[in-house]
Amino acid sequence: MFNLKQIKFKENKDFLDALLEKYGYKYKSIAFDFGSCEEKDIKKVTKSFPPLEKYAAFTATEKNSDYEQHIFSSIRKNEHGEEVIHADNEDIEAFSGLLKKIPNPINFGTMEVLLDGIDWYSDNSLHSMGKPHHGFFAFAKFYSNSITFKKQFDYGNKLNLITFTIDRTLSDEELRPHPEAFEKLIAELGKPYHKCLECAFEEDEKKAWTEAREPLQKRIRNEDLSKFFTSYESELQERAKKDLYTQTLEELTPISGFSPKKGFSKAAKKFGFKYKTFNSQCYFYTKTNENNHTVTAEFFNNSFSSSISGAVDFNGYNISHGGSNGIPQVLIYCEKDAENYAEKLFEAALALEKIYKDELLSTYGKTPIWYKQ
Repeated sequence: MFNLKQIKFKENKDFLDALLEKYGYKYKSIAFDFGSCEEKDIKKVTKSFPPLEKYAAFTATEKNSDYEQHIFSSIRKNEHGEEVIHADNEDIEAFSGLLKKIPNPINFGTMEVLLDGIDWYSDNSLHSMGKPHHGFFAFAKFYSNSITFKKQFDYGNKLNLITFTIDRTLSDEELRPHPEAFEKLIAELGKPYHKCLECAFEEDEKKAWTEAREPLQKRIRNEDLSKFFTSYESELQERAKKDLYTQTLEELTPISGFSPKKGFSKAAKKFGFKYKTFNSQCYFYTKTNENNHTVTAEFFNNSFSSSISGAVDFNGYNISHGGSNGIPQVLIYCEKDAENYAEKLFEAALALEKIYKDELLSTYGKTPIWYKQ
């Protein structure tokens, strides 16, 4: 994943078209999923680009609310009631024209575009990992050999996330190396914002791990970690006495004059954790054991708030478990506050790992050495 801040959202497709052509690549199809709070934006689309009217799919209403979310998406039902994921080829030119009008004069709250079916290895080794249901930001987790680019209004113009996904099928115990053209293409974009390796399994393997996961996850989720945070009891009790308006004002006080990451990192060093990344307002710190299972401590902090909360995750190539029961949400006002809170979270993470380490090993086995979190 790359954050190409120098490129505007409306220019992403043209930029990627040129980049792929330079290295001899093409995509087979396009899918998209846009959401808007304003019906007028949908009407602007259909008025300016009549062929795209079929993609003004529906209006979604949230449960117990009159709030409507207007959807513009290639994920739709055709006249036979069959689910369609990709846009029709004859509409691509009109869709490219639409992209040039975003965000002005047409604006959406969330936007994602998928360029699908890229033959990265030039050997027709294209694999689809399943179909997404309708929902924003779904494509990257379901399609290999593709590129997605997305935008979400919450992050303004700071993030222009473009994700390259490539199927690195296993050969014995080794990962298939990237093709030379792909490596050159990626190198041209600079330093990645985030890298992730996900694994797709045969149906019998996936079924066995799915059946084991639910009862194990339930117990991990119910583990009470509050005993590691008893020093915050008085603060939490005081906050509980205050009215909601006062609490909200306190929580909306932004962090200023110090970096919470510095405090988190000082504590991480004491407990053997390493800083991994910052993504979507969350700091990640990881520690890997001899089974190549990784425990991750996560710190959530909105940029507009001094409020910090946390969670613990266990991951491997076939493992995904997490818990946060009893981890409080607190306010921090200095680097030392961040360090103290982080120490408690790291201590809780290692204690939880100790409880479930052997069971995770017996259930999932060791994670291969090529898998790195």
